[in-house]
Amino acid sequence: MQVSGKSVRCAGLAATILVCLTMASRAHPHVWVTVEMTVLHDKGDLTAPQHKWTFDEYYTMTALEGLNKNHDGAYDGKQLAELAKVNFDGLK
Repeated sequence: MQVSGKSVRCAGLAATILVCLTMASRAHPHVWVTVEMTVLHDKGDLTAPQHKWTFDEYYTMTALEGLNKNHDGAYDGKQLAELAKVNFDGLK
């Protein structure tokens, strides 16, 4: 049986597509972030940028899971600082 070059190319293309589809199924979930930046100023002089990041509700729910160790429904500065550190370290 003789195999043509076109058949080999088609088989190679099909194998490449299958590999790419398999890789896509192992991709990490995405996090949606709304970013706002305000430029702070004093008497016409720029003093600092102020950033606000708002994460999507699903990431927020996952990130806060297990964070409130005393189960009072509130998150203190120490608990939120730990979460902030994880997020900033993840940006690296």
